[in-house]
Amino acid sequence: MRRILLLSIAALLVFILTFLMFFPAVYITPHAEKKSGQRYSLADVRGTVWDGSAIVVSKADKNGNQLPFVLGRFVWHISPMLLLGQVSIKIDNTETLTEPITIEGNWYQWHISPSGARLNAEQLSLLGAPFNTLRLSGDVLMSWQELQVNLQGEKTNIMGLIQIDFKKIASALSPIKPLGEYQLTMEWLSQQAKIKLNTLEGPLQLHGDGIFQQGRLQFSGIAYADAGKEKQLSLLLNLLGKPHPDGNENHIALEFK
Repeated sequence: MRRILLLSIAALLVFILTFLMFFPAVYITPHAEKKSGQRYSLADVRGTVWDGSAIVVSKADKNGNQLPFVLGRFVWHISPMLLLGQVSIKIDNTETLTEPITIEGNWYQWHISPSGARLNAEQLSLLGAPFNTLRLSGDVLMSWQELQVNLQGEKTNIMGLIQIDFKKIASALSPIKPLGEYQLTMEWLSQQAKIKLNTLEGPLQLHGDGIFQQGRLQFSGIAYADAGKEKQLSLLLNLLGKPHPDGNENHIALEFK
C-alpha cells in the first residue's frame, strides 16, 4: 500500500512538472491584457510559457480589427529555475529591440539589461488622447541603461534612466513638416520618475518637467513657435493647451495633473 502511494505521488509530480514545462503560452494572453488595462493584447501566440513567441497588437476597433502595437515578433525564453525563485529571462525582437533584453534576479529583485525599442510615432495614436488627435508621424527611439526593479508587496521600485528620442516628428494638423526633434528623459528613483522634456531642434518648441508617481503624471511646461512660424502652428498650439500665464500670447501652457 505504501509503495502504491509513493508511486502515485511520483506520477502526480511528473504530471505536474510536465504540464508546467509544456504549459501553452496562449494562456498568458488574458493576463497580458489585464496588466495593460486592455490597451493591447498578444496575438498569434506560439510555443510554451517557457519558450514562446507572440505579436503585440492593439485592442480591437469597432470592426474587430487589431493592429500591431509594435513591429515584429517577440521571442522569449524563461528558465524553469523560476519555479525555485531564480529569474532568468531573455526577450528578443529583431525588428523592434536594438538589443535582446535579459532579466536576471529572483522573484523580488530584477536587473534588466541595457537595450532600446524602435517605434513609429504613428503607433502612439494607439495610446489614445492626445496622440490620436495629433496624428503624429516620425521615428521614436526609447533606450535605457541597466534598470533595477525591486518588488515590495504591491509597490514597485525602479532605479535607472529611460530616454525617449523623437526624430523628424510631424503632425497631420500642421503644414510645417517636420516640427522638430525632441528628447524626453525619465529618471527613476524608487517609486517616482523625474521627467524632463526638451526640444533639440525645429520650429515647434516644447520644454517642461514633471514627476510620474503612483500612476499619475504631474507635468508643467511651455510650447511656442519660432519667430515667423506662429500663424502656421497656431492650430496645433491651441490643441496642446491654453495660453501661458506669463502674458506672452504666443506661449501655450503644457499642464498635466
